Amino acid sequence: RKMLLFIMNIALVLFGVISLRLTTADDVLNDAETISRICSVFCSGPILEGVQMAQIFDDSKTFVDMPLLVDPEDALAAWSSTFTITEIENFVSTYFSDPGSELISAVPKDWKEEPYILSKITNNTWSKFAYDLNQIWLTLYREMDTSVFNNPQRYSILRRRNGLVLPGGRFRETYYWDSYWIIRGLIICDMKDTAQGVVQNLLDDVNDFGFVPNGGRAYYTNRSQPPFLSLMVKDVTKAQVISSTSPNDKDDDDKDDDNDWLSFLSNALPLLEIELSFWENQRNVKVCGNLSQYYSDSTQPRPESYVEDVATAETSIHEDIYSQLCAGAETGWDFSSRWIIPDTDQTTSSIQTKHSTHKKTIKKKILNKLNKKMEHENKVKEEEEDDDDIISSLYFELSNISTSSIVPIDLNSILYRSQLALAWLYELKARQEGGVDDNHSYEEDVETWL
Repeated sequence: RKMLLFIMNIALVLFGVISLRLTTADDVLNDAETISRICSVFCSGPILEGVQMAQIFDDSKTFVDMPLLVDPEDALAAWSSTFTITEIENFVSTYFSDPGSELISAVPKDWKEEPYILSKITNNTWSKFAYDLNQIWLTLYREMDTSVFNNPQRYSILRRRNGLVLPGGRFRETYYWDSYWIIRGLIICDMKDTAQGVVQNLLDDVNDFGFVPNGGRAYYTNRSQPPFLSLMVKDVTKAQVISSTSPNDKDDDDKDDDNDWLSFLSNALPLLEIELSFWENQRNVKVCGNLSQYYSDSTQPRPESYVEDVATAETSIHEDIYSQLCAGAETGWDFSSRWIIPDTDQTTSSIQTKHSTHKKTIKKKILNKLNKKMEHENKVKEEEEDDDDIISSLYFELSNISTSSIVPIDLNSILYRSQLALAWLYELKARQEGGVDDNHSYEEDVETWL
């Protein structure tokens, strides 16, 4: 019986994948041609290199988040490699608008000033704290301006059908694994529909790219982040099921939508299969069996950290340093010493020699372009370091990063949990449709298959 159900599920998945791949161009939200046009300015090319290395902004991310006022081809035609710093500043002010201007502040439709969870908190201090947390959703929620849909080639941001919940600060877009924690908070605050919209945006990414990019910008589409999508779909589905079966948790408008969760789940399942396939095939490494790792084939600086990556590459002996930095960003731990393999073969003398060369290179090619404040802070820091600090920092300097040499146990644990979540979702769907008996467990099947 288990084998029969296994074959039926495989057939269902294949049908879903084939159906997905036969969708029309209208079903693809962020098509390859548009992404390619966007990337000619924001992911690589002369404008990106020229503006970033001129360092007219304190943060490399500022420029790549600025919408174009003209099409990419027009901006490229107007660019000159001989521009002075002043001419570059004039060029940017002429052809680009302010970062974040493509997003509009809004109030989520299902936001409540006092969600149900507040009534369960009896301590006044904690109740006030929870109340204030719930207010933060109003500062983080955004909707996309229609201009992004009218001229998508002018924006580095990826198009979204549903609202966005941002991390805040300099991060003007959604991020993959951040969204996992965000949707859990949304669900606790009775905002299950907003949570479902956030997850649906990520499912749309899988439909467009075959995986979920690191974040909601074109320059993030060469890497992913820890794969929590199956767990997100499970959490949202559970919340919707509970809502549809609980009279006390149901608004009048929800009473005719009791099976909406099943439609959401049915559409999500084949996409979850595609995403897991990406991690199993595109991030595969054979170590006592098939495992997964973080990886990137990038050969250039990350656009949002362009100057920083150039500085790191200048002091690295690794030819694939840009690939390793990009893979490090895919981990979500950007950056941690866990991805750095120290060069323990170096003697103290050679390390100190390398430190001297390192300082000269940075001062010549990078620090001479930084503002006076940063230059002063770096000088003070260098003067205060003793030899032991220098040796320690160089053992674990970012230029020694080697992300793809490591097989992370936490990544593979997440993938294992994702398989269990997927099994739970298939079983839920089958039970709803009357296709499995109460004594069958798909999670037991996963234990067998894995």
